[in-house]
Amino acid sequence: MIRIFLTPQERTALTQLRLHRKSSIGERAYYVLLAADGKSPPEIAEYLKRSVITIRLWLSRYLDQGTIGLKTKKQPGRPGKKPPSLKKALKNY
Repeated sequence: MIRIFLTPQERTALTQLRLHRKSSIGERAYYVLLAADGKSPPEIAEYLKRSVITIRLWLSRYLDQGTIGLKTKKQPGRPGKKPPSLKKALKNY
């Protein structure tokens, strides 16, 4: 069983992340907050309709790396072919 104990500062930081624009980071912060409130990974998974493996993965990453571990890592792969000017135009669109 994964046990998480949070300081008041950590709880505040996770609550702020919960409000983050990127919903994936906010959802992962919510996993940690629920675990800190005594919910088990299977309970969190059932409540949020996620797999237990997913919940355990993110809780473990939080324990190993802190809030940095809740961010999605850049996926390996071939770089895009769009020229920088097109990327900028699309971003401003």
